[in-house]
Amino acid sequence: MLGKMSPKKEITICPNNFIENMAEADTPSDIIVVLGCRTSEDGTPSEMLKSRVHRAAELYTSLQQKNIDCRVVVTGYCAQDQVVTEASAIEKYAVENNLIDPKHIIKEEQASSTAENSYYSRIIIDQFGASNVHVVTTQLHMERAKKFFERLYSPEVYNINYYECTHEMNDEEKKHVEDREESLFPLIDEHIKIIMPKLTLPDGKMIEILHSSLVPTDVFNHGFTTRYGGVSTYNTLSSLNLMYSDKRRDPDINVQENRRRLALTARFNPEKFRVAKCVHGADVWVIGDPQPDSYDALVTDNRQFTLAAPGADCPVVLFSDPVKKVCGAAHSGWRGTLAMIGAAVVDVMLTRFECKVKNIQVAIGPSIGPCCFEVGEEEAEKFAEAFNDSVVVRKDGSPRPFIDLRLSIRMQLEKKGVLPKNIDDNTRATDDASKSQHPTQCTRCDPQQRFFSFRRDGSQYGTQVAFISLRESDDSACNIL
Repeated sequence: MLGKMSPKKEITICPNNFIENMAEADTPSDIIVVLGCRTSEDGTPSEMLKSRVHRAAELYTSLQQKNIDCRVVVTGYCAQDQVVTEASAIEKYAVENNLIDPKHIIKEEQASSTAENSYYSRIIIDQFGASNVHVVTTQLHMERAKKFFERLYSPEVYNINYYECTHEMNDEEKKHVEDREESLFPLIDEHIKIIMPKLTLPDGKMIEILHSSLVPTDVFNHGFTTRYGGVSTYNTLSSLNLMYSDKRRDPDINVQENRRRLALTARFNPEKFRVAKCVHGADVWVIGDPQPDSYDALVTDNRQFTLAAPGADCPVVLFSDPVKKVCGAAHSGWRGTLAMIGAAVVDVMLTRFECKVKNIQVAIGPSIGPCCFEVGEEEAEKFAEAFNDSVVVRKDGSPRPFIDLRLSIRMQLEKKGVLPKNIDDNTRATDDASKSQHPTQCTRCDPQQRFFSFRRDGSQYGTQVAFISLRESDDSACNIL
């Protein structure tokens, strides 16, 4: 039934809300996206909209004749002065005129702009895992539509083709459309940006931050994120993915919104958020020095900055000295652990900031545990040589060894003089917090899958972070939010 819909102030972005024929859809290789536009007063498609439907139908028939499985996403909401959604008008016209098989039509009825057309269509495309995308719109609209798709669809993931159509217009109508497109073109970035605050949570959960009882909260603001509370929708990236990659199905705008929401929750300035690069080395950037090309750790005594280390199995490690008021964050993957990235951070704290090693406190966050970090014999030998045999775990019935990265990090830190009691890796029992709330959890086998894991999720993995900053006594850092 085609009923009138009111525009929503909040947008629910659970992909399943869009897909009605999922059981029959399987995994089509191609998706045709028909961009909506205003309907006639009686709810029938305008001539402009009809031209888009016919162009999409031609493409649909062509793909079918080539035995290419495809689906047609029809987009567009119902404005307050319209009687049906644009998507419903497209569907009804296509079906009544036998242009497209109704089983192959998917309606997206929330988008109220070209920015939202492209954004919400991507959610559907990702739900199917499709990469070949065919965008259909009118000639005068195409240039602006392309810009939205270029901003939101990485060419490393999606192969996008564009198909123009035309319809008869008198000079006055054509001038009106041209003027409208010209006025809207400079607002492309702004239209993308205003989507984000309206989005509700796809997982329905608030941001969850774990804390180490070792880090003094009166001096430092710190935490370890889980995967909850963001706006990223793709299955293995849902929902608080905090790192962008052009090879993943999560546009940078999602990552920036996730960071904004984390900053609001954790009360830090997102403009001063600095994240370590994941190059698997032992270089440390001291904030204030020229930024190096590669670094896996950061250290500062500047209260303005929040430092973060990303991980998705790799250990994330926070450093703090409440006496000298210095903090640091490190990404310590297995290569970085062998390169002694933790020891390198301690060296910087001692030499650059005159910290005393007895005052340095270290907390290891969510990471793959010795239960799951299976490696080859060559890697196991390297760890045994760098540390000792205790970091190599042999399991009955398993032909391959496992590595205890957390123990390896502890051993290198203790060798540098960090006190054993000042290392939090979930081997201590110093507080009454439940085990699930300790920061050092296994990312791969956590029974609730609260964390992102490369080993579990594959190439489309998300990233959590460990973050730390010197606390602002008046919380002035949050005023911009």
